[in-house]
Amino acid sequence: MDYELELHEGLGEGIKRILSECVAQVHGLMTDPQPTREEAVHDARKTFKRIRAALRLARDEMGQAWYQEENVFYRDASWLLAPVRDSTVLVLSFDAVVEAFADIVPPQTFAPIRQNLVQRHEDIVYDLLDEQDIMQIVAGQMEEGLDRLQAMPVSSDDFGIYADGLERVYKRGRQAMERAYANQDNPVIFHEWRKRVKYLWHHMEILQQAWPLMLQDTGNELHLLSDFLGDAHDLVVLKETLLAEPELSGGNLNLVTLFALMDRRRQELEEASWTLGQRLYSERPQDFVRRIETYWKAWQHDPPATRAALMNSARQREESAFKEKSLDEIIPAGIFIGTSLILKKDDVYLYGIRPAKMKDGQPILELTGIGGGMEDDDQSLTAGALREALEEIGCRVTLLPCSPTVIVYGKDDIERVIVDGDEKPAAIVFRNHRTPPHQPWHRENQGESCLVVFLAEIEGRPSSSDELPHLMWLKPEQILETGRGDVTLSKLLDDGAVMMGDALELTADHYMVRLTDSQEAIVLALGDEALVFFQTTC
Repeated sequence: MDYELELHEGLGEGIKRILSECVAQVHGLMTDPQPTREEAVHDARKTFKRIRAALRLARDEMGQAWYQEENVFYRDASWLLAPVRDSTVLVLSFDAVVEAFADIVPPQTFAPIRQNLVQRHEDIVYDLLDEQDIMQIVAGQMEEGLDRLQAMPVSSDDFGIYADGLERVYKRGRQAMERAYANQDNPVIFHEWRKRVKYLWHHMEILQQAWPLMLQDTGNELHLLSDFLGDAHDLVVLKETLLAEPELSGGNLNLVTLFALMDRRRQELEEASWTLGQRLYSERPQDFVRRIETYWKAWQHDPPATRAALMNSARQREESAFKEKSLDEIIPAGIFIGTSLILKKDDVYLYGIRPAKMKDGQPILELTGIGGGMEDDDQSLTAGALREALEEIGCRVTLLPCSPTVIVYGKDDIERVIVDGDEKPAAIVFRNHRTPPHQPWHRENQGESCLVVFLAEIEGRPSSSDELPHLMWLKPEQILETGRGDVTLSKLLDDGAVMMGDALELTADHYMVRLTDSQEAIVLALGDEALVFFQTTC
């Protein structure tokens, strides 16, 4: 299904085609759910939002009465499926907030609440999908919807008619943003803004061929803003559900703490939404629509050479788009899994220094990222990484999501992917155990390992530990230098590196410093791209 208008396709004709394809897609998901019933429900819910966005774009062309009837028809069909997805989201939101603050409150503190949320979800799935067979009901409604579309009065190709719908959505989104931040204690207004953002995102999808790279990027940023606002709203719904259904918390005395963490995370998401919203809604509504209309009219009259160049640019972007993979698809079963942190503060990065060891009479200091193997109590990779930070440097860190993620298989053997799910590492590194210096894939090894590397911002003042008696702050250029070969400690210090911890027994001139483990492998695998990785991705 192509949720976009095509060249030389009339606007009215294109809107009706898009609507027909979307309705047919929902019908297919309901009659042949793939890969699972719950995922089919999720996909159907997303498609319903696209249907309603397309209806809004053509609202003035079809007339208020027709629009209202169709909008309510698809809204109500979507509502039939809503409890299945909403109950899933409650569990996902719960997991996200518990993992985000695992270093403050151990996740097992709230384990009974999670079990009750999961049981609630399973009960809803059984009731709606098995007992009531809601999917077949929705499938029947979509058959009716396809018949109704044939008579839909949408035929005009005048962009001005559709521009009114576009301007209305943009204007209401801008107004909702202003109201939301004037009434920050009212989550309902934030949710209203999120709905307007999502409609505008889908409008950019429909119109994207008018200038593919420009409008695709705008659509992607609107999608990101929608995710921020959606995650914040999910936390509001989770809190309301726990209050309305006290049996879910089972009298858990830590519920107040959980609510405080949820409110803190929601505020962080709303703050992130503000700056992004300021960019996306910086124009006056009429100026925004006039700009999009200019793109549209230019597209209709592009000479073949211009059109070919634009299509080639879009094709190159599409071909370079990153695959989406889950961590389970990336990391094979049975392999040793550990975590590591790229810890930054401003423009410098923190590394641990293992106890000095002698090699051929030369004292060696080995730099390592903060991290280690997973423990049984770790609920997730991010929880393990946060635990390691607290244990090894004694302070809290904030994980920063990265996309795309670099997968390192060997020297010059890398892949960039979008990691599906809430955990967004900067890199995933496959290397061998106990290899010679600066040879992480040497064949004389003690087995392969997988290190999941997260980017994190340091909060507070780190301190050394028994395991890492010294710490060192490095610039990106020094990370590359120590990853590619041994460097004297005195040179690093002269170039601005800073050490923390007990004083060394020997003078700086005697020590050689080398980067080890996963981040050494990143430096060697990326080659000349390594500096860009640390300066931009990190």
